[in-house]
Amino acid sequence: MRARRSRRSRNSWLKVILVILVAVLAIAAIATVLVQIWEPAYVIYKRLSASSPHVYDEIKPEYAAIDPAQFISVQTPGDVEIVRDKLRTVIRDGRTGSADFVDLSAVLEIQTDELPTHNITALRSLVPVEAMRAFRFDFGAGILSYAVYLRPPKATGDIVVLQYGFAGEFQDGRVYVERLLAQGLSVIGLNQLAYGGNSIYHRLGAKIGGTPTNLHHEVEEIPGGIFPHVAQITWAISLAQHINEGGPVHLVGFSMGAYMVTLAAAIDSRPTVVSANSGIYPAYLRDRKQDAPVGVATHRGLLEIATHFDLMLLAGLGEGRHYMQAFNRYDRCCYSNTKARLYEPTLQSGIKALGLPGGFHVVIDESHGRHILSPLAAEALIETIQASRH
Repeated sequence: MRARRSRRSRNSWLKVILVILVAVLAIAAIATVLVQIWEPAYVIYKRLSASSPHVYDEIKPEYAAIDPAQFISVQTPGDVEIVRDKLRTVIRDGRTGSADFVDLSAVLEIQTDELPTHNITALRSLVPVEAMRAFRFDFGAGILSYAVYLRPPKATGDIVVLQYGFAGEFQDGRVYVERLLAQGLSVIGLNQLAYGGNSIYHRLGAKIGGTPTNLHHEVEEIPGGIFPHVAQITWAISLAQHINEGGPVHLVGFSMGAYMVTLAAAIDSRPTVVSANSGIYPAYLRDRKQDAPVGVATHRGLLEIATHFDLMLLAGLGEGRHYMQAFNRYDRCCYSNTKARLYEPTLQSGIKALGLPGGFHVVIDESHGRHILSPLAAEALIETIQASRH
């Protein structure tokens, strides 16, 4: 009798333990799902799991003690064109002719099914799109890149040139792109070299079988190695003006693309609104390994001429021009926190002090914890474009 009661007791405890275990697993599963699909939960998770409060929330006191103005060398209106010309010279690096950055002679329209992208299905499913056209840019030495033009049914006449970042293609920013299209903004999508079927290697001494050289990580070893990175953006601006017969052109860059559109806008006064998203901090604010610059952003020839602050300042100058930066505060990848607020007033004052037209502001997105082109950033761009029309 006692043995039976003992077995029943053990069975009861086993059932209780089993129920508790199932409940714990269920709660863990629900929490995991919430963290993955519900942004507020994901943000909380990232903040609690951060190695330091300075990753997302607190600003290191030493940063606030540093005056950003000391990193700006463009001090007078005369400096503007001097620095721009020097940047163009380094980027051109031996290429002849002043029209290199605007010439469309090496831009060829192709059929969309000739695009070497691996995400053609995702590209063709973007909506709303009334017309899609594809183009190939030939930089010589076997270096090619591709651009896709998307026009929505009710186009306003504005075209946004979108330069995406590493490890993806511009159609990966689907929510952002479709938000622009829905507002009547046409889009020319560009990918980094090595993505979307773009070239990544330059063969030095190709005629005699030279060694392939990486266009990102060995860019300083390649004569004119920066040029394809910048010219695919400036050629896309020329293409947009040709398609749109001189209508407004705007620039958007994401991640590494944020630096590239900032550099392109620093030497090219044609774009109206320039938006750099999740991708460019000055050197003293990069305290995470992921924030470290790569490729073109580390080129010594460029850094000797202009700091990243100089590039930001130049990118904000121009009649009707406005430069904005958007950061995802809880970005799981890089360029997180609100550190751009530290230098926002300095750049605004720097533009005003020059007495030249232009503008700059920072947008901080706290709605999610991803490294993405966010809906909030799209709305900020749309609002800035609308403001530029008045």
